[in-house]
Amino acid sequence: MPGLDCSVCKKTYGNVHVVPYFCPERFVKHKSLLKKWPIPQDEHLSLQRQIKEELEASNIDTGNFPSIYDFQPVYLKLPSRPKSDFLWSTTGGVIVSAKVKALFEQHEISCVEFCLAVIGKVGKRASIGPIPIASTGEPEDIIQEVEGELNPAEFGPLYEMVITSVSGRPPGAEVTSQCPACGREEFDQAKRVLMLTEGMIPPTNVFILATTLHIFVDDKVREIIWKNRLANVEFGWWPVENSH
Repeated sequence: MPGLDCSVCKKTYGNVHVVPYFCPERFVKHKSLLKKWPIPQDEHLSLQRQIKEELEASNIDTGNFPSIYDFQPVYLKLPSRPKSDFLWSTTGGVIVSAKVKALFEQHEISCVEFCLAVIGKVGKRASIGPIPIASTGEPEDIIQEVEGELNPAEFGPLYEMVITSVSGRPPGAEVTSQCPACGREEFDQAKRVLMLTEGMIPPTNVFILATTLHIFVDDKVREIIWKNRLANVEFGWWPVENSH
């Protein structure tokens, strides 16, 4: 989805969320979706409504997803040959190996969906050793300069893991205002406390902490990852406060 430029709250913003479904066919070549430049709120809200109606006509539940998001599939360009089970390609995006997908499905891990990634380029270098430096000095230019493998698809399959569960809002992140035009919610960042209380935790194995991109997993998921030595993921322990 394109970004949104609101003339009322004077905010221009996009999103980093992804959804586990494809854009409806008749919108695939829509000029706003191809360019992704921010568009006025009235135009954006109209586009949201049309796409939502099309998706729900296909029995896709869009109720738990934000209004600005990226559709499937994800297109990957990797500067080196992927070897790890978890690849952190973008902020908010998790790319995983077929092994992760199989294990999570075998153990019936809730609120994750796996979408096949399209691998467009893989660099001819090992994924260990010093990170290459682009001639421009810009990290995003690395992928343009590395020599690519002839058949990048042989390094798959890889999947985007979409997490569909979100916690309750953390303390201090209560909504303080909402734009009457675009619907954007505001809260006091300085008052937000990054913590979990019992009442915030959804009954799922994996979830995202509301208002953040932090991913939380329960002991079941942690044990699966540890016992199977899945690579390129680490855990930090967060205490859970009593809600009362």
